[in-house]
Amino acid sequence: MDTEQDGDRYIRDGCVFRDGIDIYDTMSVVVRYKGGKQLTYSLHAGLPYEGYRLAINGSKGRLDCFLPESGAPVRNIGGWEFTVTPIFSQSEGQQTFFVPSGKGGHGGGDPVLLEHVFRGGGEKDPYGRAAGSWAGAMSILIGVAANKSIATGKAVRIADLLRK
Repeated sequence: MDTEQDGDRYIRDGCVFRDGIDIYDTMSVVVRYKGGKQLTYSLHAGLPYEGYRLAINGSKGRLDCFLPESGAPVRNIGGWEFTVTPIFSQSEGQQTFFVPSGKGGHGGGDPVLLEHVFRGGGEKDPYGRAAGSWAGAMSILIGVAANKSIATGKAVRIADLLRK
């Protein structure tokens, strides 16, 4: 890309170590919910590949999900691989499932989201997965709280952000 033509003076050479770069390479946030549940989120922005790993630990086992997107050493596998590992039952073994991506961006999620947001229709939601505006606001406030915590070095309560 031509930086002069774009007008933003950003040099698109992939170098994350340039003096003007002020985005953290590695970020982590811990969210504690009222009911005692905890979310730990880590973002690593300066890695040679894209994708994500998700792990959910529960009282009966663990669910792992891995979705490689691009770059070495992984390749896009066209979907998600889920592994379920039971904890308390030796008679049940580990199971792995593959869920193929749908058509469209984000594994087929973009067309579903766009249909829902702009046309008010789309697929039925029998599992109640669709998030409303309140859930969206709360997810944004997690990021706001994380940035405030970085700036102050202290834990930030979402409720305190809502009071202002």
